[in-house]
Amino acid sequence: GHEVANHPGSAAANAGAIKWLVDTADRNPAVALDLLHRALGHVNAYQRIDPGNPIPGLYRLLIYGRLVQVGASPPGPFDLGALEQQLAVTVPRPLMVTLLGYTPACMISGRCVVPQEIVLALFDAALGNPRVGGGDRAYLLAARSDLHAAVTGDAVQAVADIAGAARLDPGASNYTRRWLEMLVATQRYAEAAAALETHGERLTPQERQELRRRLAVGEPGR
Repeated sequence: GHEVANHPGSAAANAGAIKWLVDTADRNPAVALDLLHRALGHVNAYQRIDPGNPIPGLYRLLIYGRLVQVGASPPGPFDLGALEQQLAVTVPRPLMVTLLGYTPACMISGRCVVPQEIVLALFDAALGNPRVGGGDRAYLLAARSDLHAAVTGDAVQAVADIAGAARLDPGASNYTRRWLEMLVATQRYAEAAAALETHGERLTPQERQELRRRLAVGEPGR
């Protein structure tokens, strides 16, 4: 609040206020509604300061999702088209990637109620942006994989997305581990065995041993 009071025209100050208010609302359910509505005031200010930036729209989506979760109605419409357009062309900023990537986790945990078709449209827009590459693209693919695995039930796309994340960021061993675990869980044993043979060095010895054990149990005769 102090930073916003001193720098009301600062996007960074409003972003900080939004984060503080949303985090405080999570810890204080009794006053969550008031804090979330105050956060929306800062979202509106942020949007006026930097109208082409997708970060305010992503914050708005998460706050609307939390309002619905606590039984309140969002106070205004959500402009999906504008946010899709911004995500499709903007130079990605770390907070943009973090907020979009966090959205599936918020839904899966039950803290946000957001229509899955809106979130999938936003991921399509961001992943269609040629400026989103490397670790950012891997992070978003992994997050969309979680959404498909836990919300849409599209196991084929969930595997494809986490495989893409593992290819893009081989240094992030958790992507490779989740990819192999998902192949085993969906009974794609031959693919899992081949991937373990090719990429197993990314995993710890314990992880490799556990995957081999699960393969032996799942595919008798190996």
